[in-house]
Amino acid sequence: MSIENDVLPVEKKTSIFTTIKIILAVLLVFLTIIAGTVGVLYLTNNKVKKFINTQIKQYQTRQELKAKAEAKGISDPRISELAKYYLQMDEEQIADKLINIKKSDKKSYEKLLSSMMIINSEKTNSVNELIKKMESKKDVIKDEYEKMELAKADENKTTSSYYTSLGIKGAIDAIQSELQTTMNYDKVSSALGNMQAKTVARILHYMNPIYIDGIKNRFSSDFLKSVEREMQIYSEFLRKNLSLGQLYSKTEEKIAAQKLQDAESFSDDQLAVIFSNMDYLNAARILNEFSDENKVQDILTEIKNIEDYQMNFDGSYSTVVANSIKVLKKYEEDVDILKKAYDKMQATDLADVVDRLAVDNPVYKTYRIDNVRNFSISEKQMVIDTLKKMKPALVGEVIAQLKNNDKLDKAAFLSRELGIPEP
Repeated sequence: MSIENDVLPVEKKTSIFTTIKIILAVLLVFLTIIAGTVGVLYLTNNKVKKFINTQIKQYQTRQELKAKAEAKGISDPRISELAKYYLQMDEEQIADKLINIKKSDKKSYEKLLSSMMIINSEKTNSVNELIKKMESKKDVIKDEYEKMELAKADENKTTSSYYTSLGIKGAIDAIQSELQTTMNYDKVSSALGNMQAKTVARILHYMNPIYIDGIKNRFSSDFLKSVEREMQIYSEFLRKNLSLGQLYSKTEEKIAAQKLQDAESFSDDQLAVIFSNMDYLNAARILNEFSDENKVQDILTEIKNIEDYQMNFDGSYSTVVANSIKVLKKYEEDVDILKKAYDKMQATDLADVVDRLAVDNPVYKTYRIDNVRNFSISEKQMVIDTLKKMKPALVGEVIAQLKNNDKLDKAAFLSRELGIPEP
């Protein structure tokens, strides 16, 4: 009885082991068949081969990313949690969020992207491609914006050169016409911003005030300060030379000419302002006394440059002054002719002429300056100007002759006009 009891458990154990072996053998055969089938399909079916290769590659990629993440120290659990959270969203939402993170913290962006690749490489790759496309579009906008800015800069330079070529008056007219038509203050201000502050100051000084604030408000702060400083300087320049114009217009022509033609004391643009604040005939008389004809022409050119916007004058002031100088020169020629005639007369006869002219004072001659202006000279003034050029001895005899004939008042008048001191 004991022998049988000992044998039965052994047989039972053997049966269990045998069953396990059979199951393992069956599984091994099954796996072998599957592996063989897969192997055959891998070798014979390109789709299966591609699928298997992809899976292997993705696995390897995940392992590499995991290793890199561990090497970079991406152990912050918040990163992996955030990666999982993002991967639940649609791809566009993920891309937007990652782009914003990339702008502010590129390292966090890279850690988050690596964590997402470990979790779901396929979706993460799709998101990554979408990010590239979105950034590419932004780059296109950036390029186009930069091109637009360059085009505007070129346009501003062209407009600035155009305004400069027109001179102050022409620039003012062009700018005001532009603003009346388009109200494009940005275009005008940008163009002026490329010009010299001194030139812009003069333009704004004479421009219609209704446009000035709109232009100034678009200048940069530094350029605006420069322009306003130049405007103050120019206002003082005009005030000073206005006073000088009034002063020298009352000064004897030769003395005024002697001082004003000093190049070290007065520039041509100063003289233009000084003379433009005189009566045109006074200006002509002084300029006629200048020794340098080229200097006179330079001053007239400067006057012409400012007369349209700086003067309230009927016609061209510079032209009228130039014509007046020609008239004065013609008058001097007539005086020289009369002097030659007087030089041949006796003192007695010349005294009679002076006596008669002191009573009657008809117009000797009228010189035409332009269509509306004439320069008339009286016979009395003609005689005085002629005697000023004659020999002092003959003039003295004339004055003595007047005194001898009891024409003391006329002798005194002639002495005063000729600048001869009374004895």
